[in-house]
Order: sequence, then C-alpha cells, then structure tokens
Amino acid sequence: MIAASPFVEVDTAAIPIGPLHHFWANTGFSPPGPGADAEAFLLSRDVRAALALLAAVPQRALGRVRVHWLLELVRPAHANTGRGRPVDSSTVSTLLDAVDGGRGDDIGMERHGGGGVGKGYFEANSTSRGGPGGKIGKRQRGDAGDGESGFRGSMGSVRDETDDDVGGREERDIGHHVAMAHLGGGGERRGGRSHCGGKIEKELHLENSSLCSVSEDAREVGSLSEIHGEHITAGRRNEISRGGKGDRHDKNIGLKGKNRGRSPESFPSFAQKDRKKSTKGKLKANATAGGMSPKNKRVPAKNSSISDVVDVRPRRGVGVGELDWAQLDALLDWMHARDLALGFELMGNPAGRFRDLARPEEARAWRRFVARLLRRYLDRYGSEAIARWRFETWNEPDLRKYNTLNFTLPGFARYARASAAGLRAGARARGLRAAPGLAGPAGLFKRPRARHPLCWGLVRRCARRPRACPLAQLSFHRKGGGAAGGFADGVVGGGAQLLRTLRRRFPGLAALPVANTEADPESGWWRAEEWRADARYAAMVARAAAESQRRLVHQLGIDLVTSANDNAFLSDAPHHFTQRTLLARFQMNSSRPAHTQWVGKPVYAALALMGLLGERELAARVRGFGGRAPRRHLAVLAAAGGGDGGGVGEGEGDARHAAVLLAWGGGADPASADWANVTVALKGLSEGAAVAVWQVDERTDPWRVWRAAGAPGQPDGALRAAMRAAAAPRLDSISEGGSESAGASRVLVALPPPAGVALVQACERPAAPPGAPSRLLALDVTAGEVLLLWSDEHVRSRCLLEYEVQFRGRREDGWRRVSPATLRLLSFHFAPLSSPGHAPPSAARQAVRGHYRVRAVDFWGRPGNFSQQLAYG
Repeated sequence: MIAASPFVEVDTAAIPIGPLHHFWANTGFSPPGPGADAEAFLLSRDVRAALALLAAVPQRALGRVRVHWLLELVRPAHANTGRGRPVDSSTVSTLLDAVDGGRGDDIGMERHGGGGVGKGYFEANSTSRGGPGGKIGKRQRGDAGDGESGFRGSMGSVRDETDDDVGGREERDIGHHVAMAHLGGGGERRGGRSHCGGKIEKELHLENSSLCSVSEDAREVGSLSEIHGEHITAGRRNEISRGGKGDRHDKNIGLKGKNRGRSPESFPSFAQKDRKKSTKGKLKANATAGGMSPKNKRVPAKNSSISDVVDVRPRRGVGVGELDWAQLDALLDWMHARDLALGFELMGNPAGRFRDLARPEEARAWRRFVARLLRRYLDRYGSEAIARWRFETWNEPDLRKYNTLNFTLPGFARYARASAAGLRAGARARGLRAAPGLAGPAGLFKRPRARHPLCWGLVRRCARRPRACPLAQLSFHRKGGGAAGGFADGVVGGGAQLLRTLRRRFPGLAALPVANTEADPESGWWRAEEWRADARYAAMVARAAAESQRRLVHQLGIDLVTSANDNAFLSDAPHHFTQRTLLARFQMNSSRPAHTQWVGKPVYAALALMGLLGERELAARVRGFGGRAPRRHLAVLAAAGGGDGGGVGEGEGDARHAAVLLAWGGGADPASADWANVTVALKGLSEGAAVAVWQVDERTDPWRVWRAAGAPGQPDGALRAAMRAAAAPRLDSISEGGSESAGASRVLVALPPPAGVALVQACERPAAPPGAPSRLLALDVTAGEVLLLWSDEHVRSRCLLEYEVQFRGRREDGWRRVSPATLRLLSFHFAPLSSPGHAPPSAARQAVRGHYRVRAVDFWGRPGNFSQQLAYG
C-alpha cells in the first residue's frame, strides 16, 4: 500500500540547478509515402488545419514539426532552354509536328484541370472550365481549361490577375480584404495574361509556370506576406534575371523535363530501349536554336505525355535545373504564418533528378541544391525564423521503405557531407557567420550492426575523422517498445543504453548534442491502443520528459536538445482516438458539405501544461512513499522563469513564476486504485502570489464522452461540443499563496487513477496586465462553424486564467462573450447552433458572420488589451 500522503517540496527562491531546455516541444508526422502520395497529403486541407492546431498550444509547446518527404514537393519547372531564352509557341509547334510524323495533335498530353494547389492558402474543391477538378492534392485529369478555379465560400471573391513582362513588371490586385483562410474554399480566382518578350505568346504551361524562362537563381518570394488581423494580403513577387516568367496563365498543357531517378506518378518513364526507338529519326525541329542539344533529347512514343519531349538536364555535369518550388512554398508559408518551426529532413528526390549520390558529380549537385534551398528560405522568412529550424539527414536510411535512393554507405556518407556543405554554402552566401547544423543519422541503430550499416557506418566514419564529420548533432530513434518495453521508462532506458554504447565505442563523439527525434512509447503510429486515447498517454509523454531530464541530462551529462514524440499524424476511422496522434479527427463525409472536425486528446492538453514550465530547473524533494522508490510512481519536474530582467510591463516580459509538473501512471508500475492525494509545498513565494492547479486526468477525457454516446463515426453537434468541453485542461483550484510562514504555500493535488498529469503553477503579480494576442485567424469548418486561432507571441505571460473570445454579429450593436470559462488554449471552435446541420444553410452561416476579438485575463482577473478585430464572412 502506498502512503496516503506523498509530499513534494520545491523552493521557488532557490538557485536553479541548471537550465531546462524544452526538448519535448517537438512533434512530427509523415505522409503515406513519397511522390504523388506526399504531395496529396502534405498539401491537403486536413494537414493545414492540424498544423494550425499544433501552433495553438501555448508558449510554443509544440513549436517545431518534423516532416518526412518534404523534398518531394520540389517539382521540375517548365521546359527551359538553360540560357534564359524564351521558348515561343512556334518552337513548341515545331516540336509537336516533329513527333510521330507531324501528328502532334494525336499525342496524349496530360491536361490537368482543377484540384491542384491553389495560390498559397485558399485550397478548395476547385474546377476548371475544361474539366472537373478534384479535392486538394489529388491530381485530376481532364481537358485543359483556362485556369479559372472555382474557389467558392462565404468570404466573397478574390480576383488575382497578373500582367507580367520579361522585364519583371507585375500587377496584382486583391479585390477584398479577406477576413479568414477558408479551408474548404473561398472566393474566386482567375488566371491572368503573360507577356514574353513584350508580346502575348501562346500560353502553354504546367502547374502555373509559363514557358518564359528564368535564370537558375530566379526565385519567388512571399506568396503570403500577411495572414492575420483584419485581412490577408497575397503579394508574391518574382525576382527575374536574364529573361522572365509569367505568373499565372490559362492553358494547362505543359512541358516537363526528363525524369531522372525515381519517377513521381505524373512523370512517365521510359526504358532505355524505348527511348532509343522513340528518338531515332523523330526530332526534326531545330532545338539548338532554343538552347537544347538534339542528342540529349528523347521523343516519347505516341500517346505518351508531351512532358517527355524536352529534357532539362544542365549542359555540364549533373544538376537539378529549373525547379518549381510552389508546392513546398505553400506548405512552409502556412507553417511560418502560424509561427511553427520546421524539422527539415533533407529527404526525398527533388524533381526526381538524383539516382546515385555515391557519384561525386551527383553529390556536388546535391550540395548546390541544399545551398539553393537554404538561400531561398533565408530570403523568404529571414535568419531569425530559420534559426529555429532543425535540419536532419534522411529518416531511418537503413530501412528499405525509406531508402528510395538505394544508399550504400559511401553514398550515404557523401550525401551527409554534401548536405552539411550545402548548408554552410547557403549561409555564407547570405552573410551569416554560423550555418545551421545538420543532425543525423536519424536511425534506429539496431543490433547487430550489420542490419543497420548506414547509421553505424556514418558514426564510425565521424569517429575516425572528427574534423570531416558532417554532423553537428547526433540524432537517433529510440522508442519505448510498448507494454513489454515499459512505455515511457523504455524510451528513457533505451536511449540511455544506446548513448552509453556510442560513448564507449566512439568516445570522440561524446561532446555532440543529442536528439532522440522519435521518442514514442510504442512504435507504429497506426496501431490502435486504448491507452493512446486517454490520460495514460498524456502521463507517458510527461513522464518521459521528466525522466529524460533526470537520467540523461543529470546522470549521464548528455546535452539533450530534442526528445520528440512523433505524434502529429492524422487519425483514421474508426480509430479516431486510439492511434498515435494529438488530435482526434472525424471526417464528416456524409455531411453537406463534407468537412473535418477536430477534438484535442488528453496528450494535447498535457503538452499545453508542459509549455507553462520555465527555463530554469529547480530542485524538487519527493518523499512519503512508504519506503518505495518515489520515481517509480510519480515523475516530478520543477522549473522557474521570469523576473530576471528589468521592469515588467506589457510586451516586455512576465513576473517571476514557478511550476511543478506531476505525472503519475504511464510507467512500468501503473497507478493503483488506492492512489492518494499529493501535497505540494512551494517555498519562497512573495505576498500576493497566486497558486493554480491544472489537471489532465480521467475527468478530462473526451474519449470517454464519445464512447458513452455509442462511439459514432460522425458525431452530431451536441456531442462534439461535449467532447471539446471535456478536452480542455481543467483548472482544479486557484488561491493566494505566500501567506503562510516563510512564504510557504501548500496545495493538495488529487491524482485519480489510472494516470494523469498535473501542473501546480505559482506566479508573482506582474506590474501590468497581459499583452494583446496576435495573428487572429478564422478557419471555415462548415456552415455555422468556425475555428478561431491566435498567438500568444506578445502576451508575454504564463500566468493566465483564460482567453476571452468576443463576437459581434453583423446586425448586432454590442460585443458578447462566446468562449467558455478558463479557456487556456490558443484556439476556440465556435458553433453557436446545437445542430447546425439541421438549420438552413443561410441561417447557419449568418450565426457566425461578424467580427471577433480576443484578450487574455491573468490570475488576478485583469484583462489585457484586445487583439485586432477580425471580420469574418
């Protein structure tokens, strides 16, 4: 029997025992696979909504997202001569006529209607005049239209017309100030006209790229320059040298470059013998006039895509040629707009141009590509934003399902060196003193080592030649192994064992910072486990963080920079809650219109509490467990923050605060039914300090609410509201501390079985109320429902009681509160009608149209300034 009253004591005024890096403030996910699968998934509406909700956790508690296969979004650009000379319509016609005896019209060209990626952030179920479109990310084939996409929604229309000259002139007018980012549609968009060489050319293009050529260093900057406050300003500009390119055109017929390496779905590939057959005697056009060498051309057989007519290989060596960055830009722009940092795995085959990175010329081309990538995003987002990114090598290269380039050890070593060299070259080109470091080898390090030769081999090479080592951080994956591996205890124990082995075998690498970028309690995100649905999973994540700090940082002296859960996946029906995810996803496919509903899981709420910890670790004394080892039952992590600068004022900082994180259950020894309360004693508090207790346990369990209602696959509005009410962190108590002798304050924390997380938060009263929230954004969910999100970037206080959301309808004179009490997350799902699906669509839409604003309220009931008003609908 465990003692009835365990005791935790923390001196908030004591000297910190060291810094506390929030190494757990990371997550990640992967698309189903490379190629077309990656494109369709990463650019989908659901991924964008999920990323926005990750950013809605306070204090950047999920501030960095690691993503697989990002480089698959870099596609070949339009056909380019390589000399900055435009390919005019007569050249294209000549090429077409030369194919198959002049029967160019019979060639089966790929014609893409709608359904591709829209400009930046208004992805929708779009259509083209020439044929039906498709859902976002799905590549639909239909007749080529004139590029008009039907972005329809409650926000009105947006007309985006361009008139581009080779000299770089661009005119764009946005007809409306847009008050929301519509996930399911929004407005209307039309392609403009392109001028090449001062006259209108026949407009043939693919994926919004014209046949006007650009130099290799030409870049597109800022597809979305502002996405908050009253409006969204879309202002992409082209910086063009040696020629120019149009921005948006009408025909969706295009020329693509020859595929090299693994082919995405939309790139037809041909065997060597077929290529010889099809090219022999077929190419009669004078391609040299356009800067193309006939001996490098291949002409496909009849009914193949026109994209294979032109090869865009560089003239010398190996390279990637002109690239279309639009899809990668769209995803990263969205993340940047929501203040999410990127865990950038240099993983994927950009434009399908690489085959064997063991070849020196391909390794050099990879280095140039990485340098080009870094330059692009330094120019796009700035060095301050890129400093929060983490670059990492190819994910788990020893596994066949990921190793799509068939790395050998020499090839993988060349790839890693070229990646690090590319980062250095890109940073030098922009005048940075320090380049982003490269983490790696991002592997499992299974034994025997012969099963995983790439990870072990790269580390061994680094140990032999430390100065030539491309790695700035040693990254690995060590998971808990499920119930047999002790869940969270297995994560920490397995990581400690691997690090001891690496230190023993390669002592020269002991000083490298360490990152466990997949530190999950169990592998296989798709496995349905009930413990992943409730507070047990939340306790495992919190427990792993506390134990990693104790065992890896303190006992082993590890410089731990990341210990991330790879749990930002999107759940699939019927396992809405039970997969390794942070959010439960309900795809309402039988609704009209079809849409997606999201509910936070307890692990999502627990990470919100963990973000309230400070940056300086405090010693915590744990006792009263009846002779048993307390760490086997209760994980504790205490930290302080604030109070280390000058005066405290709005927008300048927050007052001194401290917090104690408690996690019970979720380890090798689950909590028993006799689990008692825990007393937390906080010493060193000043008069007037406030003490709050937040909890995530079996009382904050939306999964239980859902199951009690029969576990419907498409819950109605009332059930969704009940689940969201149960999903928020629960404020158990708030009181004034520091009134007892010696400034001590004691609170009793109930820790009900089977598991849970609690945060005891103590704050001194700051001199000023909190600052104003920023980046207020509205995402359209369905008729009568809107998801509001904001940032606490300028609030500058962890000691908040709630956020208050106010609404003023179009026909209303005054503001009214619409948010529940003690709303602590940075998001609010507003659905004023209990059954919006049963109301007339016009009435449902009218219920949420109007203006919104939000403000923070601190522990002493003082409200801060409101955010900028947001007009919606």
